[in-house]
Amino acid sequence: MSDPLHLFVSPVVPATPRGRDDYGSGWWRSPRTHSGHQYRHPGIDLAVEPGQVVRSPILGRLSHIGWAYEGDDRYHALVVTGRWWRVRLLYVAPAVAVGQMLAPGDLVGHAEDLRERYPGGGGRDPITPHVHFEVIPVEAARLTGRFPTGAGPSVRIAPEALVTLGGKG
Repeated sequence: MSDPLHLFVSPVVPATPRGRDDYGSGWWRSPRTHSGHQYRHPGIDLAVEPGQVVRSPILGRLSHIGWAYEGDDRYHALVVTGRWWRVRLLYVAPAVAVGQMLAPGDLVGHAEDLRERYPGGGGRDPITPHVHFEVIPVEAARLTGRFPTGAGPSVRIAPEALVTLGGKG
């Protein structure tokens, strides 16, 4: 059986982490606050150009297309589910349908422009356009019944360790 960690490719090339901008940090586990609730960022944000090609990081099926933000249909959330991993990609306009089988590196969509939602102003620069990349083992997702916010940090995978594995350009 293949080592499942070696089955990943980066969803975007180059795989440059967003880092910190006026809207916060895109690093995995960086502190966040939303509606007064503090939490840790569950993925890594990879800097992109709007419209840039986004590829499936794993062998799996596109299992879900939804919205990244409740009440805002400009930004999508895609979930690719494979044998070992479930990957969530945010801010990606889908180019494939739910149920489609994907190989690592296959086109899944195109990066959306977050600067429409976070334009800056009032002394702030616009947000760095990015794709959010989040990984959870399938078994942990099954046990919690949720993807991926119901799982504790002990079952998460550090995506920044995975994006260095390469990918199709």
